Amino acid sequence: MTKIGPQTYQSLPSTQRAVAYFIAINRGDHAEAERLIEHAPCGSGQSKAFLGIERMLSVFNLLAGIVMRELLLIYGDTLAAHAYTKGWLDAGGATTDPNFLKHCKSTKDQLKAVSVMSGQLEALKEAARTWCDSNEVPEEVFASFLALIPMAKVDGEVVDATWVALYRKVFDEVKLT
Repeated sequence: MTKIGPQTYQSLPSTQRAVAYFIAINRGDHAEAERLIEHAPCGSGQSKAFLGIERMLSVFNLLAGIVMRELLLIYGDTLAAHAYTKGWLDAGGATTDPNFLKHCKSTKDQLKAVSVMSGQLEALKEAARTWCDSNEVPEEVFASFLALIPMAKVDGEVVDATWVALYRKVFDEVKLT
């Protein structure tokens, strides 16, 4: 690896320094992250970019966690309804029984809800990618363990435009300067 001198570190603009710091953290290079902080000019507004990216990661993870929690709850209910119907059939139960039909309908409804929640996660990632583009922050900042979910686009996944617009409004409030 090429040695970077203190003068190079000191001349980094605040957003570039913050981006380099979070990318270093993501790859586990704590020595590099420490050098980036150590050589930051004092009183030059360097903290705004760091706080902005940290805030964005926090908001992204909070929203991802909320959607993932709901998704897991729905998934658990789906598994329970499926287990009931399978057990019912294995025990020789009638397919016309009202409880059996209720659990079949519940499974179908929950699978639709899973699709909706997946669309919300994709909308969240799309809005975060837009924020990264508009703030010239590489998506790599949202990689590894700093982000609950990877930001990579999933081919074929439906993105809910309403949720994208909502998430973009939230993310637009996160500033780096």
